[in-house]
Amino acid sequence: MVSTDGTVHIAAVSGSQRAGSYNSGLVRALQNIASKRGSIEITQVEGLADLPFASVENAYVEAPDSVKRVHAQISAADGVIVATPEYCYSLPALLKNFFDWQTLPVPAENPLRHKPLGIVGASIGVIGTNRAQMELRRIALYSDLEVMGRPEIYVNEAGDKFSKDGDLTDEATLTLLERWLDDYEEFVRSTMARKLPSLHREYLTT
Repeated sequence: MVSTDGTVHIAAVSGSQRAGSYNSGLVRALQNIASKRGSIEITQVEGLADLPFASVENAYVEAPDSVKRVHAQISAADGVIVATPEYCYSLPALLKNFFDWQTLPVPAENPLRHKPLGIVGASIGVIGTNRAQMELRRIALYSDLEVMGRPEIYVNEAGDKFSKDGDLTDEATLTLLERWLDDYEEFVRSTMARKLPSLHREYLTT
């Protein structure tokens, strides 16, 4: 939640957990930019790799502790940033599983509901993560997220823009991220000013 000093708190989700991940590097770059401003704080969500695969069998039973821990991190945030790679024209299973767990019937709360969402992504391809981001926007519709439509960030040919440790080194991309974060922070604050209801969602059952 917004601090008494007006700082907004953002939960950042990286769709790749590998060492040297470009998308985790994007999250770190955004964290570094935010740390110099003081008006926005970005914390990377932990525990995605610990989530079991969501399925019908576990959709109507008590959520495991790993799911509750991720839920709590999302619930405490004012907004969400997702950095996604692109696998086979879509987003990775790790990221889809994360979204599934946030919106399953049990618990009957969706911590993503009406959270302002910003999407970024990096890949080694020429068009970046264009197709994965379009898929993510479709999933965000079901999740009741408020999606920032523009500007868009597609970091292409990432091998030339990140170090071997996954740190973003390309100055032009860093400048774009700074401008993107300006717009995202404005989007978060304007969305929050609408005071949309969050968390609770009713499910119809027979």
